[in-house]
Amino acid sequence: MAMLVTDRNQHLVVSCSDVFEPFNDLVKWLHELADGNLPAEFEIDEEGRIKRFVVEQARSEEEVEFRI
Repeated sequence: MAMLVTDRNQHLVVSCSDVFEPFNDLVKWLHELADGNLPAEFEIDEEGRIKRFVVEQARSEEEVEFRI
């Protein structure tokens, strides 16, 4: 899964596999974001290396903080 962060034009690749299939958790996480249930987080296990996706409310109500 490739992600492009346009603010600083950074590129991130997260490796996904059949062994630790993350897509059901990703869909649940996206539903939480769409419903405004913050903070929301989930993890992808890259064969022993964990990537944690976190979204929290930022300083203003119109902004959120997204971290991997």
